[in-house]
Amino acid sequence: MKSLLRGAVLGFVLVLMAGAPSSGQERSPFPPFTGARVYTVDVADSFGNLDPLIRKLEKASPQTYYVVVVKSFGEGSNASVEYVDGLYRTWRRQADQKRLALDDARSVVTAIALADRKLAVHPGSTLRDRLGFRGATIDRELIEPRFIPLAKQDQYPQAIAALLEGMSDWIAARERTIASATAKPAAPPAPHVPRPVENAPSTTHPSVFVPSTPPATESQGHPVLTALIVILLAAAAVVGLGVWRRRLQARIDLERRVKDYRARSVEAMDRLDALKDRIKLLTASDPDFKAPLLGETLKLWTSLQADVEKLWDRWLAAMEALEKGQKLAAKVGSSFDAKTLKQVQATLDPKAAFDPIEQGAIACKADLERLDQSHERAREVAEKIEATAPQLAAGLEAISRLGLPITSFHEELESLKAETARLAAGLTADPIGTKPALDALAERSTNLGSKVEHMIALHGEWTKASARLEQVRKQTAEHRARGLALAEDGGNPDHFLGEAADHLAMVESALHDGDPDKGQCALEQAIAMVDQGAATIEEVKKAKAFCALELAARPRETERLRAAAPEAEASLKRLEQEFAASSWRAVAKNLDQARALLATFEDQLAKAAKAQSPDAQRYLAGRRALEELARQQQIVLRLLAGLGEQLGLLQTARDECQPLKRALDERTRAVQSLFQANAEILGEIALASQARATTAAREIDAGMDDPRPDWPGVRERLMRAIEDLKIASSQAEADLATHAQLLAEFEPARQRAGQLRGRLASRQEDRLAANQNFQAAENVLDQVGVDLAAPHGQSARMLEAVRGAIQDLDRAEQLFREDLRLAAQAQSEIDEAARSLQKASAYFALGVTPEGSSAEAALNEAQQLLANQEYEQAIERAGAAIQMTRHAYNMAVQETTWRHMRQQAEMARWQGGPGWGGGLSVGTVAAVAAAATILDKMSGSASAGEAPSPAPPPPPDSGSAASSWSSNDGQGSW
Repeated sequence: MKSLLRGAVLGFVLVLMAGAPSSGQERSPFPPFTGARVYTVDVADSFGNLDPLIRKLEKASPQTYYVVVVKSFGEGSNASVEYVDGLYRTWRRQADQKRLALDDARSVVTAIALADRKLAVHPGSTLRDRLGFRGATIDRELIEPRFIPLAKQDQYPQAIAALLEGMSDWIAARERTIASATAKPAAPPAPHVPRPVENAPSTTHPSVFVPSTPPATESQGHPVLTALIVILLAAAAVVGLGVWRRRLQARIDLERRVKDYRARSVEAMDRLDALKDRIKLLTASDPDFKAPLLGETLKLWTSLQADVEKLWDRWLAAMEALEKGQKLAAKVGSSFDAKTLKQVQATLDPKAAFDPIEQGAIACKADLERLDQSHERAREVAEKIEATAPQLAAGLEAISRLGLPITSFHEELESLKAETARLAAGLTADPIGTKPALDALAERSTNLGSKVEHMIALHGEWTKASARLEQVRKQTAEHRARGLALAEDGGNPDHFLGEAADHLAMVESALHDGDPDKGQCALEQAIAMVDQGAATIEEVKKAKAFCALELAARPRETERLRAAAPEAEASLKRLEQEFAASSWRAVAKNLDQARALLATFEDQLAKAAKAQSPDAQRYLAGRRALEELARQQQIVLRLLAGLGEQLGLLQTARDECQPLKRALDERTRAVQSLFQANAEILGEIALASQARATTAAREIDAGMDDPRPDWPGVRERLMRAIEDLKIASSQAEADLATHAQLLAEFEPARQRAGQLRGRLASRQEDRLAANQNFQAAENVLDQVGVDLAAPHGQSARMLEAVRGAIQDLDRAEQLFREDLRLAAQAQSEIDEAARSLQKASAYFALGVTPEGSSAEAALNEAQQLLANQEYEQAIERAGAAIQMTRHAYNMAVQETTWRHMRQQAEMARWQGGPGWGGGLSVGTVAAVAAAATILDKMSGSASAGEAPSPAPPPPPDSGSAASSWSSNDGQGSW
């Protein structure tokens, strides 16, 4: 009973410890995998200097290093390893999804939790399994000497760098050691010495009994009732603890909300007090506000004060809400009331209470800044207007000196001065209302200054244009006085000069009217007309010089063309005598057309001479006539030269045809020889190409025998025939190459088929599929052997047939090997099933009869399936027989165990010994083991005995290392 009470108290304490608020940290989330080498979560990122180090280490070794610095791994004694292994599994999935590289074999992931002061390392499979880079080794040889000393001093980047360098050096040294050990001859294995088994049961005293628990020394009372009481107490403790924790958290949240609300209220109050103080000081301290405010300025001042008062009222309302919320919070502290808690949360909302106040304060501050600077800004505009007045007066004086009226400008200037003085008088009382009017006056002043400057500039340009006009008029008069009439159409400048004078008069009128924009447009047109008049004079002068030069050159060109006509006529006669008319039809009329144009040249020359005579002085028309005459003379020259050029082209074509004909004859003989030697092999396409080339050669011979051949046509046919022969030769060579490849692949395929036929005939395991594939390949090869006697261009088809047959042979051989393997496997499974049956039947000697009829039936069925070459089904049935036999064997072992237990009990009762107490004795276990050994020997298996069933595999070891450090503990523990 005392032990039960102690257990109840211990259970209650454990429940309280499990339900109490934990001081541990929540586990930091896994950072997403991006391919980077350094990651941080929930901590300051001060580890960027690790990237260059990792790049340096990876460049010198095949490893990839990843560092993850987080706040916490979470709670639990194995949280470090669970975190780093879970992180790696997550990264593995993300890397596959994003198609990023993550080396499973040689990656090293190092995770550090700063709040927990723990570290974990996950090595890759090759590093873990081949080099022994795993938990205890990493902890002992790397973490403790390299990382912990610096980590205790909070030098985390330096500690991680030292650990990474140590890992790289350790792995490199380990690989060198393994490489040197591999190069040496292996040492002979040490002799196996059996290890004594501790606490082994004695086989000579089967009745010895070792109790599993000490005997009870006192009455245990009512264990079920005691356990129920413990459970109820633990449940009540958990519920009470949960209620307490929720109340505590609610109180903490309420205190935090009240604290935030108070802080925001103080900030808002300070902001509003500052606004009110600045408004009071503005009119009291600023000398610009000595006069009473009026107009827009007064309106803004009044509105600003009203807005600040409204914001103050809202702040007072927020303070009332704070008082109400505090009263509600007191109720929440006395009893857990969810409704009251929600009321407190709704009442004490800092964002809803103080955000509008802050926004309004910002707007009031902007208006206050505008009011504070209103006098300065308005005064700046007034001063700018006053500064431009002297410049405007100087401009008006300059216009007056030019002889232009300034009355309108002067009136505008006086108006600006009067308006500026009037507005300046009211600036002190109402700067905000005065500034827009001052801005308008400033714009008027700027426009007046621009207009004055434009008037002065326009007058200067008008003066220059008038002078240019008089200069061009003077030039016109001088040319006419020297005899140049300048009177023909397009050669008289008077029209342009008259329009220029009219536009200049419009400019002068605009200057007197004070409209410079209108005058500017007229001035531009006047300048264009003056330029056009001057250009007309220059064009007439150039035309006169051109006519004088060309009137001497054109007659000489006409005589030269007449001298070339007889040579062109001789070329035409040779074309008619030596060449087919179709080959020079394009130039047949050249001579007639040239003679017709030559007959008109004298009249055109006379008209041009008359036009440029001193009496007519139509130099522009004369130039056009001479330019047309020169163009027609060029046409005559091209017509006459075309006959000679055509004659030369035809002669060249005739000369080229002779060597082309010899080349055609030589290639024809070579192709005919090739086709005659391989007539049985070549295909229809090559033969057709050769026939076309032969026909073309006969047609060429007939064309060249004509008295006046069409040599360009003959040359084209020769070249086409030669190309056809090249194509025929290429096609023939392709057929021959395919035939040679066919012969090269056919004979090895025949030999392989013969070998496979012998292998199939020597074994009985092969099945229908292998024989069908072999038979199909052999039939194809036999048919190809028959067709090879006369291929007739079918080599490509036969080659593909041979390759298909080779594929069938490959498939047949593969199926044949698979049949052999399956047959051997089926036989092995059947033999195993037979041995299992023999082993189970040995229990007949102990008086236990295993149920083996179903297993025997399955074994017989498997043997029948093997005989019928149904190997897959035979393997399946033999496997089923093995499972049935093992089940029967296991049941027999259990029955044997039970019999020994009953015998042991009978013996104990007979000897008057103590009871069993619910457990097996050592002797019983030894007896069962001995019986199993005897049965194994009786099974008669081929080996010395079946291997014992393997022990259940240990849980998978990820190889991760985990440790922790403490700044207060000089040693640290991992």
